[in-house]
Amino acid sequence: MKNYILTIGAILFLISCGKKEKPIDLEKKQDTIVANLKEPRVKEVETTIYDYKQNHEFSEELDKVLLAKVAANLKINYEDIQIDGTSSVSYNDKTAFFVVAYINKNVKQSSGVEEDELGDFLERIYVFVDKYNGNIIDKETDNNLGIYEHEGLKIYKTYIFKKLIQLNETTGAVALSTESSTDSRVTLWSDQKFTLIALVDNKIKKILYEYPMRKTQGESNGGGTFQMETLETIISVSNKKANGFYDLNVAKTFSYEDEVEEDKEKGIKAKVEPVKFMKEVERIKYNGRIYSFKNDDTYRFLKDYN
Repeated sequence: MKNYILTIGAILFLISCGKKEKPIDLEKKQDTIVANLKEPRVKEVETTIYDYKQNHEFSEELDKVLLAKVAANLKINYEDIQIDGTSSVSYNDKTAFFVVAYINKNVKQSSGVEEDELGDFLERIYVFVDKYNGNIIDKETDNNLGIYEHEGLKIYKTYIFKKLIQLNETTGAVALSTESSTDSRVTLWSDQKFTLIALVDNKIKKILYEYPMRKTQGESNGGGTFQMETLETIISVSNKKANGFYDLNVAKTFSYEDEVEEDKEKGIKAKVEPVKFMKEVERIKYNGRIYSFKNDDTYRFLKDYN
């Protein structure tokens, strides 16, 4: 009996050893390998380049000796340059960038306007130059910033950000802030815009032109009664790219203020409404030529202005 049991056990052992292993599903195995080889999703990182809550560092450098050479090469009289309105920044070891504000005496006033009624015509020109001899690499006049001295619209100094903005690993851009407003205590309009300029193949390229970074609109009685809507932004450079350049992310804050000053003679009581807020975001991508964005002149609170 014992020998019989041992014989059966041996047979069962041999049968188990002869079982075939389950075949490997090569297709599933390959899918697993491919999945493991996929790159992990890169977390988006942003670097703030403009924040309305902070004071920003603008370039204060202005080499007047170099500016004199630039003026001669531009065929502009140095005496016609507005020094207080002119600024510059180093672009690289060999190149400097200037915003030259000067009086263009070749611009004539429109017919029907009395001589000197509008004053001098102030023009602004962007120019990349050789740091050592002032030779012009490329130049471009910003026609949107040309204005007569006594016009109702005021255009202020164009400020250059102290630091270049890196658009990718090799390309840097000069960042500009331009501002204009009405010369009025009643109309509360102002406009501040953001521009990026690069030197590409020795040619000026406006990568981003006049993006609204701050804007106000409203009305006042010239005293304490007013209603005003304000747009303020935070602009950041993302580490994500489109067509070779980093995306720009914009956080927008719209606010609305409404105050009424007391006037006892007219029976008007003072009123201060709580400030209203609305927030939006926008991503601006490089399309291979420029950073393209849609002009948005719609007011979020002042509906009558739309």
